Amino acid sequence: MKKQLFIIGSIILLGISILSPVIANASTDNYLVKKNKLVIGMEGSYAPFGYRNKKGKLTGFEVEIAKLLAKKLNLKPEFKLTKFDSLTIGLNSHNFDIVLNNMGYSKERGQEFLFSKTYLYSRTVAIHTKKVKINSLKDIKNKKMAQSTASNYGQMAIKAGGKIVSVTGFAEELNLIASGRADGSINDLGAFSIWKKENKNNLLVATDLKDVKAEGVYALINKKEIKLQQKIDDTLMTLKKDGTLKKLSIKYFGMDLTEQ
Repeated sequence: MKKQLFIIGSIILLGISILSPVIANASTDNYLVKKNKLVIGMEGSYAPFGYRNKKGKLTGFEVEIAKLLAKKLNLKPEFKLTKFDSLTIGLNSHNFDIVLNNMGYSKERGQEFLFSKTYLYSRTVAIHTKKVKINSLKDIKNKKMAQSTASNYGQMAIKAGGKIVSVTGFAEELNLIASGRADGSINDLGAFSIWKKENKNNLLVATDLKDVKAEGVYALINKKEIKLQQKIDDTLMTLKKDGTLKKLSIKYFGMDLTEQ
């Protein structure tokens, strides 16, 4: 009888030992898309946040942040580039661990994803030609606005009464405005400033929208990766305290946008 109990007990213990790794894998620590890697989703064509330089190398403000995050977490960074509208879809489908792409907060996103702490404050501007007047959100009503409807800028234009001309990226927005197929666009000052430096002869201008406050920028994180969110937050706070975020902001934007 004792022998039988011993055998049964051994089987139970063996079952637990077999199941234990499965239980461990269900924890958020092991929910990464790829083992020992931090998979980052971004457009890769949105300077100065993430873009390819003249040599074809992926670089930018958020590219450097992603590499620092991965290094601090003892992970290897892997970038997956896709259209803006596909970033949140990919995060939901667990194709990425995080998305870094000048992402602002919205109630809808807050229900689907986790957000990191703020690492940048984005200044919102209206981009247009000198012939078009856009000084505030009120001026957007009934104007053709080239926007991605998945972005906070796109939703802002919709709420302001703009007629949306749907686009998949920043370059397309600017091309539509320059060609007269759209009246304007709402986007980030830093992104436009970098583009303008490389396209000095272009007639597009940016106007500060005085009725729009600077918007916080965050990393979007898969809802199941709670521990990853905590580690990313801790790392971002370290990078802010030691001045790294400020240095990167000045490097890519020419100014400190880490404080509101």
